[in-house]
Amino acid sequence: MLGIIRIGSGRMRNAFLLFCIGVCAGCAGLPAGDAQVASPKNIIILFADGVASTQWEFGRYSSGVLRQQPFATTDVVFRQGTLGLASTDPLGAFVTDSAAAGSAMSTGVKVVNGAVSITPDGKPVRTAMEVAKASGKRIGLVTTATVYDATPAAFSVHAKSRSEFQSIVDQYFALEPDVLLGGGAEYFLPATAPGGKRKDGKDVIAAFRAKGWQVARNSAELKAASSAKVLGLFADDDMDFEIDRDAAKEPTTAEMAAAADAVGSRTSRTLDPHPAVCPMAAWCQLGIRRRRRIGCRWRDPGRACVSAGR
Repeated sequence: MLGIIRIGSGRMRNAFLLFCIGVCAGCAGLPAGDAQVASPKNIIILFADGVASTQWEFGRYSSGVLRQQPFATTDVVFRQGTLGLASTDPLGAFVTDSAAAGSAMSTGVKVVNGAVSITPDGKPVRTAMEVAKASGKRIGLVTTATVYDATPAAFSVHAKSRSEFQSIVDQYFALEPDVLLGGGAEYFLPATAPGGKRKDGKDVIAAFRAKGWQVARNSAELKAASSAKVLGLFADDDMDFEIDRDAAKEPTTAEMAAAADAVGSRTSRTLDPHPAVCPMAAWCQLGIRRRRRIGCRWRDPGRACVSAGR
């Protein structure tokens, strides 16, 4: 199984949990002690968008000072796992955006800023989720941003421009991820429906339901979900900051990750409204989820966890 969870990007809202159930990229660089351990069957990527060493240190510091608890990413993953760096700069520019960075990490190919896993000459490059799907793995995607935001999309589908939201949603429908959780209901619904923005009149939520997906629109419905395939859309646009979240309407990142796990992207922009509190709250949720996932590589040779930022 391949799963991806994303945190951060924009309003630190893009907690991105890509349940990449089975992508070889996560198998590289294992510690020497694990050299003879078989390649993991399942891979979970926890991706913090807009995050570099400064944000990881902020998470470690705030977790220790405000929560009196270790920060799983720095205190467990970085210390006990394998630490590496990847080049995510785009073609033709010095500073990358989420689309180009996510595409580089998902495909291993550099693209221009704004492009989603597609080369300058218009050729799509196989994404992490497409590789996993073709290998017979179940796949899932969890984000606190819109599910069609640049980073989740880059790990999954293709677009010449990250703003092709309707096309990205249509590609999700064709890709058929087993789990798809986050915000962005507006481009699943026709413009004639409340909050809808689709121009073709299609109700993609209804189409997913007719195809066999259980649909959850709030925390209670997600908690009650029992299907092997779940579509959860908890906001018309991005989901709220952790400190602003209505618990009845929107589940936490940890709750979405747990729900996705049971079935089988919040940083750079978040720094604007509440410079410390919003990132810290989102980091706590990421730390909680990572703490629950941590040890999966050491306790379960069949599962690998990849903590990533860009």
